[in-house]
Amino acid sequence: MMYFQRYLFASLSPLLLTACVGASDVELRDWMTEQKSQTFPKVTPIAEPKQFKPETYPQLAEIDPFSLKKLTLALRKDANQA
Repeated sequence: MMYFQRYLFASLSPLLLTACVGASDVELRDWMTEQKSQTFPKVTPIAEPKQFKPETYPQLAEIDPFSLKKLTLALRKDANQA
């Protein structure tokens, strides 16, 4: 039974594929040409970029929030309150 299915598939596959080879795509090409001529892109212009104005950091003289010194001060403050 399995041999018959393989034989049937092998013999019918070329017949099915030949149906696709003979098809003419002239209508499809004409339609695509027509659609390309009728379609226009819709591009909206974007605004110009704004001029970058750097800001000064007023707390530059303060302690760095990630410094070991700040951690030490916070731990001492917690120890004194406890």
